[in-house]
Amino acid sequence: MKKIIPFFKNITILFIGFSAITYNSGGNTKTSGQESSNLNSNKISPGELDSAINTDERVLVYFYSPQCSYCKETTPIIVPLSNDMGINLYHLNLYEYEVWWDKYNIEGTPTLIHYYNGEEISRLVGAHSKSEFDKYFKEYKKF
Repeated sequence: MKKIIPFFKNITILFIGFSAITYNSGGNTKTSGQESSNLNSNKISPGELDSAINTDERVLVYFYSPQCSYCKETTPIIVPLSNDMGINLYHLNLYEYEVWWDKYNIEGTPTLIHYYNGEEISRLVGAHSKSEFDKYFKEYKKF
């Protein structure tokens, strides 16, 4: 009987640990799914971005990484804000396209860049408040 009690104690501890890990993984998956759905609507590849930038239209690009904690804070702010303001905000995942950091001179994520006629007009780097993003988007719309 003395051997059975430690055995069941260990099994119980393993079960509780496994349950906790499973529960936490489920929560993270839900958050990642929500962020992905926010970004998938206007996701762009580097080749498509090059084509878009080299038109005579203005282009606004959100460079992000799903691994970036600041991007996780920024995405739920700027995606709805840009939608509400009628701004076509392209999203480029630099985690997926790591070689493009240098091409676009990205030093950190999140980064917003406004292009016109193939030229960079303005850039906003890092996490900011909703009002700062609102101000940046209003400047973009004035251009």
